[in-house]
Amino acid sequence: MSKIKPFTVDAFNHIAMRIDRTSAYIAFCDFALASLGRANSVTLDHAAIDRFADAMPADEKPSTRSSYLSPAAWAGPLNEVRVMHQFGAIIGQMGGFFEQQADGTTRKWELEGSGAKAVVAKMADIRKALGDAGEGETRPSKLGPKLTRLFDGTPMQAWRIAAMKEFYAAGAMKKTEQVLRASAPGLKDGQMVVGASLTLDFKTIQNLARAYPVSFGGDPLYKKAALLVLMANSHFAARKAEWLEGQSITLNSIVGADYRIPQGAMTEQLGMIRIDDELRQRIARREVMDINDPDVIKLRLATVLLGDRIARRSGRSISTVDSALITAGRDLAKLP
Repeated sequence: MSKIKPFTVDAFNHIAMRIDRTSAYIAFCDFALASLGRANSVTLDHAAIDRFADAMPADEKPSTRSSYLSPAAWAGPLNEVRVMHQFGAIIGQMGGFFEQQADGTTRKWELEGSGAKAVVAKMADIRKALGDAGEGETRPSKLGPKLTRLFDGTPMQAWRIAAMKEFYAAGAMKKTEQVLRASAPGLKDGQMVVGASLTLDFKTIQNLARAYPVSFGGDPLYKKAALLVLMANSHFAARKAEWLEGQSITLNSIVGADYRIPQGAMTEQLGMIRIDDELRQRIARREVMDINDPDVIKLRLATVLLGDRIARRSGRSISTVDSALITAGRDLAKLP
Protein backbone atom coordinates (compact mmCIF):
# COMPACT_ATOMS: atom_id res chain seq x y z
CA MET A 1 0.00 0.00 0.00
CA SER A 2 1.41 3.40 -0.95
CA LYS A 3 1.93 5.93 1.79
CA ILE A 4 -0.50 8.85 1.81
CA LYS A 5 1.37 12.07 1.11
CA PRO A 6 1.07 14.80 3.77
CA PHE A 7 -1.01 17.85 2.95
CA THR A 8 1.54 20.59 2.31
CA VAL A 9 1.53 24.39 2.29
CA ASP A 10 2.15 24.33 -1.47
CA ALA A 11 -0.89 22.08 -1.95
CA PHE A 12 -2.99 24.40 0.19
CA ASN A 13 -1.91 27.49 -1.73
CA HIS A 14 -2.48 25.78 -5.09
CA ILE A 15 -6.00 24.60 -4.29
CA ALA A 16 -7.18 27.61 -2.26
CA MET A 17 -6.54 30.04 -5.10
CA ARG A 18 -8.60 28.01 -7.56
CA ILE A 19 -11.88 27.83 -5.64
CA ASP A 20 -14.43 30.43 -6.74
CA ARG A 21 -17.45 29.91 -4.44
CA THR A 22 -17.73 31.00 -0.83
CA SER A 23 -19.29 27.74 0.39
CA ALA A 24 -16.67 25.57 -1.32
CA TYR A 25 -13.88 27.76 0.05
CA ILE A 26 -15.19 27.47 3.61
CA ALA A 27 -15.38 23.67 3.26
CA PHE A 28 -11.81 23.57 1.99
CA CYS A 29 -10.63 25.77 4.88
CA ASP A 30 -12.20 23.28 7.31
CA PHE A 31 -10.32 20.41 5.64
CA ALA A 32 -7.03 22.34 5.60
CA LEU A 33 -7.26 23.26 9.28
CA ALA A 34 -7.47 19.56 10.18
CA SER A 35 -4.87 18.40 7.65
CA LEU A 36 -2.07 20.95 7.56
CA GLY A 37 1.00 20.84 9.81
CA ARG A 38 0.91 19.32 13.30
CA ALA A 39 -2.30 17.60 14.34
CA ASN A 40 -4.33 19.79 16.70
CA SER A 41 -1.80 22.64 16.69
CA VAL A 42 -4.76 24.97 16.07
CA THR A 43 -8.36 23.91 16.71
CA LEU A 44 -11.74 25.56 17.13
CA ASP A 45 -13.84 25.36 20.29
CA HIS A 46 -17.31 25.27 18.78
CA ALA A 47 -19.07 25.70 22.12
CA ALA A 48 -17.12 28.89 22.81
CA ILE A 49 -17.80 30.15 19.29
CA ASP A 50 -21.51 29.53 19.73
CA ARG A 51 -21.52 31.43 23.02
CA PHE A 52 -19.93 34.41 21.26
CA ALA A 53 -22.47 34.12 18.44
CA ASP A 54 -25.40 33.99 20.86
CA ALA A 55 -24.19 37.20 22.51
CA MET A 56 -23.71 39.07 19.24
CA PRO A 57 -25.36 42.49 19.12
CA ALA A 58 -27.71 43.50 16.33
CA ASP A 59 -26.17 44.32 12.98
CA GLU A 60 -24.09 47.43 13.42
CA LYS A 61 -24.91 50.70 11.74
CA PRO A 62 -22.88 50.74 8.52
CA SER A 63 -20.00 53.20 8.36
CA THR A 64 -18.93 55.29 5.39
CA ARG A 65 -15.26 55.26 6.51
CA SER A 66 -15.08 58.73 4.98
CA SER A 67 -11.56 59.32 6.33
CA TYR A 68 -10.34 56.69 3.86
CA LEU A 69 -11.76 58.58 0.89
CA SER A 70 -11.38 61.90 -0.89
CA PRO A 71 -14.23 64.45 -0.68
CA ALA A 72 -15.14 63.63 -4.30
CA ALA A 73 -15.84 60.03 -3.26
CA TRP A 74 -17.67 60.48 0.03
CA ALA A 75 -19.35 63.88 -0.40
CA GLY A 76 -20.17 63.80 -4.09
CA PRO A 77 -22.86 61.68 -5.75
CA LEU A 78 -22.44 57.97 -4.97
CA ASN A 79 -20.12 56.50 -7.58
CA GLU A 80 -19.56 52.85 -6.71
CA VAL A 81 -16.47 52.45 -8.89
CA ARG A 82 -14.74 55.56 -7.49
CA VAL A 83 -15.45 54.46 -3.93
CA MET A 84 -14.22 50.91 -4.55
CA HIS A 85 -11.10 52.18 -6.29
CA GLN A 86 -10.13 54.60 -3.53
CA PHE A 87 -10.75 52.01 -0.82
CA GLY A 88 -8.62 49.59 -2.85
CA ALA A 89 -5.68 52.00 -3.03
CA ILE A 90 -5.59 52.43 0.72
CA ILE A 91 -6.45 48.87 1.82
CA GLY A 92 -3.81 47.57 -0.54
CA GLN A 93 -1.29 49.26 1.79
CA MET A 94 -2.64 47.59 4.95
CA GLY A 95 0.13 45.25 6.02
CA GLY A 96 3.89 45.14 6.24
CA PHE A 97 3.84 47.46 9.25
CA PHE A 98 6.66 45.65 11.05
CA GLU A 99 10.27 45.79 9.95
CA GLN A 100 13.18 43.98 11.54
CA GLN A 101 16.13 46.25 12.26
CA ALA A 102 19.82 45.44 11.90
CA ASP A 103 20.12 45.02 15.69
CA GLY A 104 17.36 42.39 15.70
CA THR A 105 14.67 44.64 17.12
CA THR A 106 11.36 45.17 15.34
CA ARG A 107 10.05 48.57 14.31
CA LYS A 108 6.38 49.26 13.57
CA TRP A 109 5.18 51.95 11.19
CA GLU A 110 2.29 53.53 13.08
CA LEU A 111 0.48 56.70 13.99
CA GLU A 112 -1.04 57.00 17.46
CA GLY A 113 -0.38 53.29 17.94
CA SER A 114 -2.15 52.28 14.72
CA GLY A 115 -0.75 51.08 11.42
CA ALA A 116 -4.07 51.81 9.72
CA LYS A 117 -3.95 55.45 10.88
CA ALA A 118 -0.45 55.74 9.45
CA VAL A 119 -1.70 54.54 6.06
CA VAL A 120 -4.70 56.88 6.10
CA ALA A 121 -2.43 59.86 6.84
CA LYS A 122 0.01 58.79 4.13
CA MET A 123 -2.83 58.47 1.62
CA ALA A 124 -3.86 62.05 2.36
CA ASP A 125 -0.31 63.17 1.52
CA ILE A 126 -0.37 61.14 -1.69
CA ARG A 127 -3.65 62.72 -2.81
CA LYS A 128 -2.22 66.19 -2.22
CA ALA A 129 0.76 65.35 -4.42
CA LEU A 130 -0.89 63.22 -7.11
CA GLY A 131 -4.65 63.81 -7.00
CA ASP A 132 -7.21 61.04 -6.50
CA ALA A 133 -6.24 57.49 -7.43
CA GLY A 134 -7.38 56.69 -10.94
CA GLU A 135 -8.26 60.31 -11.69
CA GLY A 136 -5.07 62.19 -10.89
CA GLU A 137 -1.48 61.79 -12.04
CA THR A 138 -0.86 58.70 -14.21
CA ARG A 139 2.49 59.38 -15.91
CA PRO A 140 5.14 56.83 -14.81
CA SER A 141 7.86 59.50 -15.03
CA LYS A 142 6.03 61.50 -12.35
CA LEU A 143 4.58 58.68 -10.23
CA GLY A 144 7.88 56.92 -9.54
CA PRO A 145 9.88 59.83 -8.10
CA LYS A 146 6.97 61.30 -6.15
CA LEU A 147 5.92 57.98 -4.59
CA THR A 148 9.55 57.23 -3.73
CA ARG A 149 9.71 60.48 -1.80
CA LEU A 150 6.29 60.02 -0.20
CA PHE A 151 7.07 56.50 1.03
CA ASP A 152 10.58 57.36 2.22
CA GLY A 153 11.25 55.74 5.60
CA THR A 154 8.30 53.35 5.50
CA PRO A 155 8.76 49.57 5.82
CA MET A 156 8.68 47.64 2.53
CA GLN A 157 9.01 50.84 0.53
CA ALA A 158 9.50 49.19 -2.88
CA TRP A 159 6.40 47.03 -2.45
CA ARG A 160 4.32 50.01 -1.27
CA ILE A 161 5.33 52.03 -4.32
CA ALA A 162 4.47 49.16 -6.68
CA ALA A 163 1.10 48.60 -4.98
CA MET A 164 0.15 52.28 -5.14
CA LYS A 165 1.17 52.46 -8.80
CA GLU A 166 -1.47 49.80 -9.56
CA PHE A 167 -4.19 52.27 -8.57
CA TYR A 168 -2.64 55.37 -10.15
CA ALA A 169 -1.68 53.79 -13.47
CA ALA A 170 -3.48 54.85 -16.65
CA GLY A 171 -6.63 52.75 -17.03
CA ALA A 172 -6.58 51.57 -13.41
CA MET A 173 -10.11 52.79 -12.72
CA LYS A 174 -11.31 50.74 -15.68
CA LYS A 175 -9.98 47.61 -13.97
CA THR A 176 -12.04 48.37 -10.89
CA GLU A 177 -15.08 49.00 -13.07
CA GLN A 178 -14.57 45.61 -14.76
CA VAL A 179 -14.41 43.90 -11.36
CA LEU A 180 -17.66 45.54 -10.27
CA ARG A 181 -19.30 44.97 -13.64
CA ALA A 182 -18.73 41.22 -13.21
CA SER A 183 -20.67 41.48 -9.93
CA ALA A 184 -23.16 44.11 -11.11
CA PRO A 185 -23.88 44.18 -14.86
CA GLY A 186 -25.99 47.32 -14.34
CA LEU A 187 -23.20 49.88 -14.21
CA LYS A 188 -23.00 53.04 -16.28
CA ASP A 189 -20.28 55.68 -15.93
CA GLY A 190 -19.13 54.11 -12.66
CA GLN A 191 -22.59 54.12 -11.09
CA MET A 192 -25.36 51.58 -10.71
CA VAL A 193 -28.50 52.23 -12.72
CA VAL A 194 -32.16 51.85 -11.79
CA GLY A 195 -32.98 48.24 -10.85
CA ALA A 196 -29.35 47.11 -10.82
CA SER A 197 -28.18 44.48 -8.34
CA LEU A 198 -24.66 44.11 -6.98
CA THR A 199 -23.38 40.90 -5.39
CA LEU A 200 -20.15 41.21 -3.43
CA ASP A 201 -18.94 37.65 -2.94
CA PHE A 202 -15.96 35.35 -3.21
CA LYS A 203 -15.74 35.88 -6.96
CA THR A 204 -15.47 39.63 -6.34
CA ILE A 205 -12.64 38.97 -3.90
CA GLN A 206 -10.80 36.79 -6.40
CA ASN A 207 -11.31 39.26 -9.24
CA LEU A 208 -9.78 42.01 -7.10
CA ALA A 209 -6.75 39.83 -6.39
CA ARG A 210 -6.32 39.16 -10.12
CA ALA A 211 -6.78 42.80 -11.14
CA TYR A 212 -4.34 44.11 -8.53
CA PRO A 213 -1.80 41.32 -7.87
CA VAL A 214 0.73 43.47 -5.99
CA SER A 215 -1.89 44.82 -3.58
CA PHE A 216 -4.15 41.80 -3.17
CA GLY A 217 -2.62 38.79 -4.94
CA GLY A 218 -0.49 35.98 -3.58
CA ASP A 219 -2.59 35.47 -0.44
CA PRO A 220 -4.68 32.27 -0.51
CA LEU A 221 -6.73 33.64 2.40
CA TYR A 222 -7.45 36.94 0.59
CA LYS A 223 -7.25 39.07 3.73
CA LYS A 224 -7.05 42.50 2.11
CA ALA A 225 -9.38 41.75 -0.80
CA ALA A 226 -11.98 40.52 1.71
CA LEU A 227 -11.52 43.64 3.84
CA LEU A 228 -12.04 45.79 0.75
CA VAL A 229 -15.32 44.02 -0.06
CA LEU A 230 -16.55 44.40 3.53
CA MET A 231 -15.59 48.08 3.71
CA ALA A 232 -17.12 48.94 0.35
CA ASN A 233 -20.34 47.13 1.27
CA SER A 234 -20.55 49.08 4.54
CA HIS A 235 -20.05 52.37 2.70
CA PHE A 236 -22.71 51.55 0.11
CA ALA A 237 -25.15 50.48 2.85
CA ALA A 238 -24.53 53.68 4.83
CA ARG A 239 -25.55 55.67 1.75
CA LYS A 240 -28.67 53.66 1.00
CA ALA A 241 -30.70 56.84 0.78
CA GLU A 242 -28.83 57.55 -2.47
CA TRP A 243 -29.65 54.18 -4.06
CA LEU A 244 -31.78 54.28 -7.16
CA GLU A 245 -35.19 52.64 -7.48
CA GLY A 246 -34.96 48.84 -7.39
CA GLN A 247 -31.25 48.83 -6.61
CA SER A 248 -29.94 46.08 -4.32
CA ILE A 249 -26.60 44.98 -2.88
CA THR A 250 -25.95 41.47 -1.52
CA LEU A 251 -22.93 40.52 0.59
CA ASN A 252 -21.70 36.90 0.67
CA SER A 253 -18.11 37.21 1.81
CA ILE A 254 -15.61 35.87 4.32
CA VAL A 255 -14.01 37.75 7.19
CA GLY A 256 -10.58 39.24 6.62
CA ALA A 257 -7.96 36.92 8.15
CA ASP A 258 -6.54 39.73 10.31
CA TYR A 259 -4.12 39.02 13.17
CA ARG A 260 -6.37 40.96 15.56
CA ILE A 261 -9.03 38.24 15.40
CA PRO A 262 -6.99 35.30 16.73
CA GLN A 263 -5.36 37.71 19.17
CA GLY A 264 -8.70 37.98 20.94
CA ALA A 265 -10.14 34.58 20.03
CA MET A 266 -7.23 32.77 21.77
CA THR A 267 -7.64 34.58 25.10
CA GLU A 268 -9.01 32.89 28.20
CA GLN A 269 -12.00 35.21 28.10
CA LEU A 270 -13.14 33.98 24.66
CA GLY A 271 -11.32 30.67 24.09
CA MET A 272 -12.67 30.23 20.55
CA ILE A 273 -9.29 29.21 19.11
CA ARG A 274 -7.19 26.61 20.95
CA ILE A 275 -3.47 26.16 20.31
CA ASP A 276 -0.98 23.52 21.40
CA ASP A 277 2.00 24.08 23.72
CA GLU A 278 4.51 24.34 20.88
CA LEU A 279 2.70 27.21 19.19
CA ARG A 280 2.03 28.86 22.54
CA GLN A 281 5.77 28.85 23.26
CA ARG A 282 6.57 30.27 19.81
CA ILE A 283 4.17 33.14 20.43
CA ALA A 284 5.46 33.70 24.00
CA ARG A 285 9.03 34.19 22.78
CA ARG A 286 7.77 36.57 20.05
CA GLU A 287 9.15 34.44 17.27
CA VAL A 288 8.88 36.05 13.84
CA MET A 289 6.93 33.53 11.75
CA ASP A 290 6.77 33.41 7.97
CA ILE A 291 3.40 33.89 6.27
CA ASN A 292 3.74 30.35 4.84
CA ASP A 293 4.43 28.77 8.22
CA PRO A 294 1.74 26.06 8.76
CA ASP A 295 0.98 27.46 12.23
CA VAL A 296 0.35 30.93 10.78
CA ILE A 297 -1.85 29.54 8.01
CA LYS A 298 -3.86 27.49 10.50
CA LEU A 299 -4.48 30.51 12.73
CA ARG A 300 -5.74 32.40 9.68
CA LEU A 301 -7.88 29.42 8.60
CA ALA A 302 -9.41 29.31 12.07
CA THR A 303 -10.23 33.01 11.74
CA VAL A 304 -12.16 32.49 8.48
CA LEU A 305 -14.00 29.46 9.87
CA LEU A 306 -15.07 30.97 13.17
CA GLY A 307 -16.31 34.08 11.36
CA ASP A 308 -18.44 31.93 9.08
CA ARG A 309 -19.84 29.88 11.97
CA ILE A 310 -20.71 32.98 14.01
CA ALA A 311 -22.47 34.59 11.04
CA ARG A 312 -24.54 31.46 10.32
CA ARG A 313 -25.52 30.87 13.94
CA SER A 314 -26.23 34.50 14.88
CA GLY A 315 -27.85 35.55 11.62
CA ARG A 316 -25.68 38.67 11.64
CA SER A 317 -23.98 39.99 8.53
CA ILE A 318 -20.40 38.89 7.95
CA SER A 319 -19.47 42.58 8.10
CA THR A 320 -20.85 42.89 11.65
CA VAL A 321 -19.11 39.66 12.67
CA ASP A 322 -15.78 40.83 11.26
CA SER A 323 -16.05 44.14 13.13
CA ALA A 324 -17.05 42.44 16.40
CA LEU A 325 -14.12 40.01 16.23
CA ILE A 326 -11.54 42.71 15.47
CA THR A 327 -12.94 44.92 18.25
CA ALA A 328 -12.79 42.02 20.72
CA GLY A 329 -9.19 41.30 19.75
CA ARG A 330 -8.16 44.94 20.08
CA ASP A 331 -9.91 45.45 23.42
CA LEU A 332 -8.68 42.22 25.01
CA ALA A 333 -5.12 42.98 23.91
CA LYS A 334 -5.21 46.05 26.17
CA LEU A 335 -5.94 43.97 29.30
CA PRO A 336 -3.03 43.40 31.73
